Amino acid sequence: MRAPFIAIQAMMTVAGMAVTGWAASDGARYFGLFLANSGASGCIPSILAYSSNNIVGHSKRAVLTTMLAASGSIGGVLASTAFREQDAPRYLLGIWVVIGVQFLTLSLLVLLSWHFARKNRLSREGKLDTPLEGQPGFFYTL
Repeated sequence: MRAPFIAIQAMMTVAGMAVTGWAASDGARYFGLFLANSGASGCIPSILAYSSNNIVGHSKRAVLTTMLAASGSIGGVLASTAFREQDAPRYLLGIWVVIGVQFLTLSLLVLLSWHFARKNRLSREGKLDTPLEGQPGFFYTL
């Protein structure tokens, strides 16, 4: 089970960004940044493990891991345009972008987990023509 941990970390990021954006005291805002960074940084290995566990074959797994790393790099470009100097000191546009991306992550996580659970169920019931990922005995990690 990997999806619940990713969901918890994404919600930590959302909560941390909300505190950062709308708290009155600087101490609370720093706590919000700590919470957001903990959730966002913790998602990286969890998402890599979730995706790698659901692919059979070293080549496919290597390509997927590279695509995920590239997506993370694109996130840095997005952040440099979302957190603009004219939005200082609150940076609400950037905070909304981060919150939106976390909700996108949660939405994709729910859709993929539902799809994987459905495929696992159909495979266990013997209703699929071929084994999952072409590998007998393989089941998706949720």
